[in-house]
Amino acid sequence: MKAGKSFLTAAGLLLIFLLSACGRKEETEWIPTDTSLIAGQDGTLTEMIFDQLDRSYYRASELNEQVLELVKAYNADHPDAIVMDEMTEEGNRIVLTLHYKSWEDYTAFNQIPAYNGSVLEAELAGFRFQGDFYRVKDGKVQGGKVGYEEALSHKEYQVMIADASYTVSVPNDIVYISANAAPLGEREAKASRHETEIEEAASGDELPSEDQNDGGLALGKDLVFVLYDYD
Repeated sequence: MKAGKSFLTAAGLLLIFLLSACGRKEETEWIPTDTSLIAGQDGTLTEMIFDQLDRSYYRASELNEQVLELVKAYNADHPDAIVMDEMTEEGNRIVLTLHYKSWEDYTAFNQIPAYNGSVLEAELAGFRFQGDFYRVKDGKVQGGKVGYEEALSHKEYQVMIADASYTVSVPNDIVYISANAAPLGEREAKASRHETEIEEAASGDELPSEDQNDGGLALGKDLVFVLYDYD
């Protein structure tokens, strides 16, 4: 479930610290400040949503119940696929956290393309690597653009693919990133296009279908590709 931006509450700070502590370098602690998709070492995904609550439409308790009902309905057919944390509120600002057992559950629940796994399996799942990439080392872009063929040749790496409206966090160091994104650190990245352009691309239009992009699921301009090392 996507949403807009807000500031992180104290509860959100504690949650993300606990989520990111395991398997991370101690010096690379990261605290999100906007809606984020966090990949776990075990293949899970955690979605952190930050939003401004419009009280003319919802109260926080009502929104919490609506989302909880959607989660329950999904879990009825997919047991324990999604765990929802209690929504936190500070003034008109809310933080909602959803834990997904797999990227498949995230995609099915939200109807938004996403992937986390091997480069080879990403291709088999229908995602198309295209356009330019950057090499990344120590959280910084190295050199100029390279063709997607170079990134795609590294079958030993994992790849996180997410909608361009999300900040993305992966469990190991980033080694390549699609040219429409920029690293925020060793393991975090975000689309580098202008914010309004990202929001328009993410909110308006039909999702990619199997009839688009030569049968693939991914429209490159709307998705970011983050390749990372796999221990």
